[in-house]
Amino acid sequence: MLAMKTLSTISEVIEAFGGHAELARWCGYEQPSGVANWLSRGIPPAYHMRLSLEAKRRGFLLDPESVFGLEEPDAVMFRDVFSPSSHQAA
Repeated sequence: MLAMKTLSTISEVIEAFGGHAELARWCGYEQPSGVANWLSRGIPPAYHMRLSLEAKRRGFLLDPESVFGLEEPDAVMFRDVFSPSSHQAA
């Protein structure tokens, strides 16, 4: 398996998803400002799982502390679930 790039900032996540407008469309926002607000307010928890899954599909891992603000032990569990060596569906 190829190494997955880890995204460590919200800006990197936005860029990896094609920019503010493209990520806003993916999220269902009417305006890109919804995603732009993430830079100051953080990513809403309702998007954590969906973003994590889609990022993995695209070949990225998200750093749970810096992208979502998770603390231990949640960050450890996040890495266990989303690491490249996690069990793949058959």
